[in-house]
Amino acid sequence: MVFWEVLIVLGFVLLIVSGWRLWRAFRQKKPKKPVLLIAVGSLLLMAAGGSQVPVEAAYLKISPQQLETDPSGNCHLEGTTNSEAELFIDGEEISHEGTFTYDIQLVDDGTKELVIKSVFRGEETVKTIEITPSTGYLAHLESQAEKERLKLADTALATAEKEPSQDHFDVAFTQIQALSQSYPELEQRLEDVADYLEILGSLEELEQEPTREGLVAFQTQVAASSLAKDALTKRVAACEKQVHEQEKNTKLVAAAKEKIKHAETTLANDDYQSALEALTTLPTKQPTLEKRLQNLHHDIEEKQAAEKAQADAEKKAAEEQRQQEIQAAQEQEQIQQQAQEQQAQDQQTTQEDAVGQTVMVTPTGSKYHTHKCGNGNFTPATLEEALARNLTPCSKCF
Repeated sequence: MVFWEVLIVLGFVLLIVSGWRLWRAFRQKKPKKPVLLIAVGSLLLMAAGGSQVPVEAAYLKISPQQLETDPSGNCHLEGTTNSEAELFIDGEEISHEGTFTYDIQLVDDGTKELVIKSVFRGEETVKTIEITPSTGYLAHLESQAEKERLKLADTALATAEKEPSQDHFDVAFTQIQALSQSYPELEQRLEDVADYLEILGSLEELEQEPTREGLVAFQTQVAASSLAKDALTKRVAACEKQVHEQEKNTKLVAAAKEKIKHAETTLANDDYQSALEALTTLPTKQPTLEKRLQNLHHDIEEKQAAEKAQADAEKKAAEEQRQQEIQAAQEQEQIQQQAQEQQAQDQQTTQEDAVGQTVMVTPTGSKYHTHKCGNGNFTPATLEEALARNLTPCSKCF
């Protein structure tokens, strides 16, 4: 026991004894002064001891100095300080009676510094405690984060499925890529959206250039897709109509080409009119065929002009031929007339000369001779007789 404690205890004992004796003095009616002096002395001793009591120092004790959270992110702090001190933890004033406890909840995976300040009689005592997340809490945070990422991924994927577009697909893809684990179901759904976007791309190409082959290939793609197909029905129907009209137009164009080709071969006006009608009924303009038809019309006109010129020339030639034939006939008739006249004259002369002239004839021959000419049974006859039989002179004899 230290000296100031001895003085206080001794003064306290004397104070009790003097009080007891003072009480007896009052009862026995004895002198009270000596007892009062003892009582005053005891008070002085206690005051002397109290004056030697040291002033209380400010202090702050924390346990432990470093904290690690439990798997839920919680940790517990205990400490002591002066009972009359003001205590602040992270700026928040804490009520206490010298001892205190404080619960901390971490909200992320970072290390937290906890500032504890005690103010006693104007003196500040500050301590900083480092709180680190435990492995279990980090795993818990990761699990919670994964759940949130999974929720975001599912929401983004649902949006992409409901309203398929490249932007929605990119958002869903990014969210799924951010997941720390593999989720085959989500990946399959994302792949289905990718397939659907590919189908949409094929549909846009088909709409720009509708063909039967493209339509069949697109319908095969649609049949293999697991996403909603009703949204494509109208657009596909429009493409089918376009393909049908295109095929119909192609057939009409082919028929028009064939008629133009035939008309180009025949250069007949009826064939030209048939080709013109076929081209006029086409639903779309065909500049190349129209040009060919114009050229065909020009060729037909040239042909008709040439045929007319030829017909005129032939008519003229025929007329000239007819005139020539008439003239020739007239000349031939004149010649024949002259020949007949000459023949009659010659016959008259021959008949005149034939009187009394003898010639050689055969029973069946058609000639008369001056002598036996060749084989046969020749007999003499008068020239007059031979002419009467319509015999003509032998070219060898005459």
